Amino acid sequence: MSIFKRLIQKLVAQTPVAKEPTARLSPPYITSQEEEEPHEYDVVLPRIKANYSHEIYRNDTGRGFKVNQIPTPLQPDEEETLILQELYADLLLSFAIDVGTEYHILHNSVLKLKPDLTKDRLKRMSINALIREIEGNVEIQGDTDHVIMVTAGGNFEAALILLDYFWEQIHETVGQELIIANPAKDLLFICAR
Repeated sequence: MSIFKRLIQKLVAQTPVAKEPTARLSPPYITSQEEEEPHEYDVVLPRIKANYSHEIYRNDTGRGFKVNQIPTPLQPDEEETLILQELYADLLLSFAIDVGTEYHILHNSVLKLKPDLTKDRLKRMSINALIREIEGNVEIQGDTDHVIMVTAGGNFEAALILLDYFWEQIHETVGQELIIANPAKDLLFICAR
């Protein structure tokens, strides 16, 4: 059984439904990790994606997912691929521009057109934009002895894993050894190991 299924079963079975947040993370987590000068890409936000080509998905018997390689003639040029940065074993960081009604995911062609941008700079800029976007909206729902769900307005919960101070507060609340599940951009579950 997958970790996510175990987390959900544990959450449903052991956690009473809370109408009010269990805890609200205090505002100090919103301090910028590194200030960036204003830039035309100030609305770049981080997006967390699963890396389905990672080995942990190759033997996933819970689903019928299979990695099929695209035939070589159909492989996109490097410039047409998404800007991706590996975060953890099976998680990737991508970047999106908020254009008001939707998000546009950035492709490597942006890096070629804007030589002053690098993946690391985009990461810093997106973290700062994330901090501004979620300011004061991060809440913990659930029972810290079992499973908690972290909310931040419904769009950036998965990206909270990029914030160092967020982890400091979560470790104080839940403990040092954690299991996390972020099955979608707006879902983040955490429990003690």
